Amino acid sequence: MLGGSHIIFANGLVSNLTSHPISGFVLGLITHHLADICPHIDLNILNKKIKGEEFNFYQLPLKIQLVVLLELLIGIVFSLYFFVYLFQKNLILISFISLGSITPDLLTMFFGKQISKYNLGKKYIDLHKKYHFKLKTFNRNYIVFILLIQIFLLFVSLVFFKSSLKFV
Repeated sequence: MLGGSHIIFANGLVSNLTSHPISGFVLGLITHHLADICPHIDLNILNKKIKGEEFNFYQLPLKIQLVVLLELLIGIVFSLYFFVYLFQKNLILISFISLGSITPDLLTMFFGKQISKYNLGKKYIDLHKKYHFKLKTFNRNYIVFILLIQIFLLFVSLVFFKSSLKFV
């Protein structure tokens, strides 16, 4: 998933489970890895030359950088409107959950080489790559199916959010 989808998914699953920003960050981080295991749209689908998470954001073509940033902006705006404005969730909590949900990709895309110099950092980057959904073949029909799965996951997370409001 790109950043905006991770943000929506994490807030949908986590924002009613905790009210503490630090636990929200940790749970957001966990949801990132849960979402990465499932089939989803990612940069490996937008460009055949990019394999998994082995890239630096600045090495991406400008078009792909713009897609990534636009999708992130849409996810942030949607989350602010849906969770903070419509459902009056705490802005700080939503911010920490959101940050936790995109931290693995931020670390990989912007600081992968620096982090990999350290033993623990390399293990974390390898863990992020190992349990990440990978596209085996570039087939447009397969991509449509994966997109539908991702939309379904986002829908389920929002349904979970709305149903968990009753227990809060």
